[in-house]
Amino acid sequence: MKEKKDNQNLLLNNWKNFSNELKECKKYNYIPYFWIRDDDAIKFTPNLKKFSIICKKYNIPMNLAVIPKLIEDSLIEFVSNEKNIYILIHGLRHLNYANKNQKKSEFGSNRDIETMLLEIQKGLEINKETFGEKSLPVFVPPWNRVNNKILNQLINIGIIGFSGINSTSFLRQQFKSYNPLIIRNADIDIINWKSNKSFMGEELLLKSIISEIKVRIKNIHLRSEPICILSHHEIMKNESFKFIENLFCNSIMEGAEWLSSKYLFLGSN
Repeated sequence: MKEKKDNQNLLLNNWKNFSNELKECKKYNYIPYFWIRDDDAIKFTPNLKKFSIICKKYNIPMNLAVIPKLIEDSLIEFVSNEKNIYILIHGLRHLNYANKNQKKSEFGSNRDIETMLLEIQKGLEINKETFGEKSLPVFVPPWNRVNNKILNQLINIGIIGFSGINSTSFLRQQFKSYNPLIIRNADIDIINWKSNKSFMGEELLLKSIISEIKVRIKNIHLRSEPICILSHHEIMKNESFKFIENLFCNSIMEGAEWLSSKYLFLGSN
């Protein structure tokens, strides 16, 4: 009984610390901006339904990274009936072309650049034909890995935005150099891929988010950079969904704003 109470107190303290950090932002006239990128969408499933219900409850824009060649009719129907939803290009087939000693990638260093650019262009065409105005010319590489030589050529095939992941501060600055490509990388992944694709854990995630907020408080030039939460609805369990809902609820209560990928990449809602 005592252990259960201690755990409850710990959870409350985690969210209290988060709320306090958001209150701190007000002292600096800083409004934290967030957006959520949800990867690997191909069909309508119970988990996608659960994710959409939570987003709609708090009026949070859904930004789905969709695998063009794997799209099923159920996803098309779902997207057509949703208003606050935007579609990003998640590779073409989400196939791994890496060698055995390499980390997984569809658009890595061991493939021909022209071939990969044609595939990305094909993904753009498929998404645009399938989802119309809800489809954005934004490329999200599978496994968040890409040959850097591709980045400065994406603009030539109609891609105006890119979203990978900020695994290091060096990468963050490196990706920013590919003008005029708009870079909006994910900052925090809620999935622990090294531990059987389990939930990363509330305490660690909130500490990471607080750390991102602190960086922006201290660096005025970074305040316009939104904090991106990365999710994968299909492998998420109840604790992941509960965390997402609590994050939406607590952040909104303290004045944070959740933006759409359309606004972030195109400047309009």
